Amino acid sequence: MKHILLRGNVYWFRMRCPKRYRETWGKDYICRSLETDSKAQAETRAALVKHQVLDELEAERRLCRKVFGSFF
Repeated sequence: MKHILLRGNVYWFRMRCPKRYRETWGKDYICRSLETDSKAQAETRAALVKHQVLDELEAERRLCRKVFGSFF
């Protein structure tokens, strides 16, 4: 599955930050530990983390637009 990376014994989620969020986020990549050594669990968790991350980015972007105007 896409966005899964094994570091040592633990799987990580890694995704390039979508362009429209990079100005707000300030980074090109988003990384989160999936806290498992099981590939099957990592695949399940990665799908959930992806949706969670995108929701967080959108909420942060909306907040920045509210505070700073249309700059973001």
